[in-house]
Amino acid sequence: MSIYELQLAGAEDARVLECAIRERRVLVTENFVDYLLLLEQRLARSQECVPVVFVRKATLRPRGTLAMQLARRLDAWAKTHPDPYVGPHWV
Repeated sequence: MSIYELQLAGAEDARVLECAIRERRVLVTENFVDYLLLLEQRLARSQECVPVVFVRKATLRPRGTLAMQLARRLDAWAKTHPDPYVGPHWV
């Protein structure tokens, strides 16, 4: 589900993370700076959190459909991480 489907487009990052935590979802983002900080703060305070998958858009090929490439990469990640640990993951 996307932030658009959840009506969180334009919402603060902390609010998006809270929604992922509340709904027990894996969060996927290319926003390393903000989400890594939020994640580290929550983990340091032993607060509930979720796996956060960071995507480097630059590693996706410029040709082809970005959405399809990302879907394939996330599918491969999910197969190798059927029960992902809480914290940062890199795709």
